[in-house]
Amino acid sequence: MILELLTELEVFLQQALATVPLPSPERGAGELAPARVFLGAIPRTTEEHKAFPCAVLRWQKGEDTEEDSSETVDILLGVYSPAGLDIAETWIAVLVGRLRRLLLEHRCLGKWEMELPLTSAKPDPEKQQERFHIATISTQWRRTLPSDPVMEA
Repeated sequence: MILELLTELEVFLQQALATVPLPSPERGAGELAPARVFLGAIPRTTEEHKAFPCAVLRWQKGEDTEEDSSETVDILLGVYSPAGLDIAETWIAVLVGRLRRLLLEHRCLGKWEMELPLTSAKPDPEKQQERFHIATISTQWRRTLPSDPVMEA
């Protein structure tokens, strides 16, 4: 079930980010590219700085009860700005705001429904790099489990 949710989120993010061109360290000055989406982490075969802009889906925890399943998935967003910290701060704010709005508009993905609150955060400013900026959106999802048919005698 976790992979099903991650796959739904991956498709959602790819569509949501396709229309948001962002600066990329792999491109020339002034050239923009959509963010790439990764599951779990940036692949080790990719030089970390070349993965930007990106979104990384990270499953955090889950729980099953008699009635439903719930999962917490963090969306780590990373942007790059050759112009420095101020512009990177603007890019990450725009990206977080856009994704939060889209998640609120599309709270159902497949059999999963997003629960509120929808939270976002940035690491300590001291840990941000001059041209690379990150933020996290934490999402909680619930799926109602089908009930077993009652056996009649």
